[in-house]
Amino acid sequence: MAVLILTPELEAQVPDHLRLMGGRMGCPFHGSTKSRSLVIFDDGGFYCHKCQVSGVIQANHEQWMADNPTKKTRPTIKPISLPKQKNTRKDNPPLDDAKAKAYEMWQARLSFGADLYLRDRKIPMHLAKAYGLGYKPPKEPFFVIDGNRAVGSDERIVVPHTNPDGEVVSLYSRATSSSSEIKHLHLRGNKGIFNAPAFNLTGEPLYVCEGAFDALSLLAVGFKRAIAVFGLSGFRWDWLQPNERQIVLALDYDTGEVAKASGQKAIKDFLTQATFHNVEVLRVTRDELGGCKDINEALVVGALGLRPEATQTTKLPDYLDIPLDPPEKWLDKRQWSAYRDLVRIYAPRQAQSGYSEAQLYSLPTTSHTTDYGILWCASYFNHTELEFLPDKVVLSNGRDSHTMDKSLMRVSGWVSWRPQINRVL
Repeated sequence: MAVLILTPELEAQVPDHLRLMGGRMGCPFHGSTKSRSLVIFDDGGFYCHKCQVSGVIQANHEQWMADNPTKKTRPTIKPISLPKQKNTRKDNPPLDDAKAKAYEMWQARLSFGADLYLRDRKIPMHLAKAYGLGYKPPKEPFFVIDGNRAVGSDERIVVPHTNPDGEVVSLYSRATSSSSEIKHLHLRGNKGIFNAPAFNLTGEPLYVCEGAFDALSLLAVGFKRAIAVFGLSGFRWDWLQPNERQIVLALDYDTGEVAKASGQKAIKDFLTQATFHNVEVLRVTRDELGGCKDINEALVVGALGLRPEATQTTKLPDYLDIPLDPPEKWLDKRQWSAYRDLVRIYAPRQAQSGYSEAQLYSLPTTSHTTDYGILWCASYFNHTELEFLPDKVVLSNGRDSHTMDKSLMRVSGWVSWRPQINRVL
């Protein structure tokens, strides 16, 4: 059987709105009218996941003919096969009674044991509780093997594996001490996915993280569809909704050569699966992480440039484009730098905070007045954690706190890098 050639004439038959884009196009062999189901790979081969035809583009075939002048017939191109996946349709039973009871106790202890650790990682306590985190104290095993051998008896944060129905099917734990011999532990048996109910949500792309604290970091800044798969090969393609069209990989940028090679293979396999499921895959860039290694590190240092589109309701033209230098000499340079970082974090949340633009962003009009806004005040005290309450804002940095009463606020309405905003007290 002769190899199938994708010629320019065939490409011209594809409707204009389905022309080649990002390595994908409509398929002329079965007459695509709605989706780019035909994928062209880097090696010149193509495959349509709808009609399952495969072959090569004409330029690739011509090159092969030039390289093999004595051969009259080119061998049939074998279609690309799906990389092997775990049996994701296996039953994932909920935790047994003993482990479920232990997990319930760990959840109850979260506020008392994990407060400092979560603050260091910029994960709000209310968010950690909402997503089922727990605290396992030292001297209590995470699990026992071989009848009596305790595993994970150090202090740990516990994170649930769930299925799309929200059932807890397994547990992951992270040692709180950097000196712990084993930082990451999972219960034995089938794994789930952290925040798997996000598969059932709509309204934004599905963000796929490798670690739970990266997913929690995205949730902390307003994303709703952020999950952790504990290794990219653990993604459950059979949990994907039929109308899912875009996935964003929010993966670590590993520096070790072995980790890099392993990660690249996992991404390649993931992309192949995505092709067969007609899903576009994007990846978070280093720029969006501010040069950091992962999502949580970027959140901690205030460099995370990712915000969900749905929450970008602020009228700021580009809140990341604040000048490096303060506009007036009386504005302290160190405080200005901290203020810029806070604007990056809290500008996307302004609409949800309940406070006006003037109250949030106002700068002092001279060096001796107190007509500044919430973020300028927070930058002076080096506070990065802001809790917006109806009558006050609580500013803290994990060690001490400061309160601004809403009724006492007097703000200028002056923001140097924006047009004049209305003064709203």
